[in-house]
Amino acid sequence: MTSSWREMTLAAALAIGFSAHAHNCDPLVFLSLKVGSKTIAVTEAQPSALPQRVIVTSTNWAKKGSYKGPYLNDVVGLAGRGSVQKLTVYTWDHFKVDIPFSDLAKYGVILATSLDDKRLKLDDWGPMFVMYPYDDYKELRRPAGLNKMAWQVCRIDIL
Repeated sequence: MTSSWREMTLAAALAIGFSAHAHNCDPLVFLSLKVGSKTIAVTEAQPSALPQRVIVTSTNWAKKGSYKGPYLNDVVGLAGRGSVQKLTVYTWDHFKVDIPFSDLAKYGVILATSLDDKRLKLDDWGPMFVMYPYDDYKELRRPAGLNKMAWQVCRIDIL
C-alpha cells in the first residue's frame, strides 16, 4: 500500500462522509480479506504481483473496455483459505453482494484495478472492480448476473 493511495482514500472517505464502521471498510487498508474471525490486510502490491488477466467487455454501468487485474481466485488465495462456498464483497458505497465461489473458475472473474490501462480511482469504479466477462456469456447479462457486479471493493469475506 502506498502512502499516496492511503491518503487519497482516507481523504475521499472523509470528504463524502463514509463511516468505516458502518460499511465494513478500513480507509487505511487497500483490501481486507476476512476468513472467520481473522482479517488479513492486503497491500496494493500483493494483487499487482499476481498473474493478471484482461477482460474486454461492457456492462450496463460502465463502457466497453479492457479491464485488467488478478484472478479473484488468486486474490482470495492470499488468505490461505480452506473450503469456500461463497464470497461476500463489500464496497465503499455501502453495497454488499454474495458471489458463488464456483463462478471464479467458471467465468475467470477478476478483481480489476485498471480500465484501458488507467488505474481505477475511488471516484471512478476503483480502487477495485469485480469484473466478469459479461459480453461472453448470455446468462451474465440477466439481472442475476449483473447483480454480482461490485465496484469500489474494499473487503471480501471468504465463507
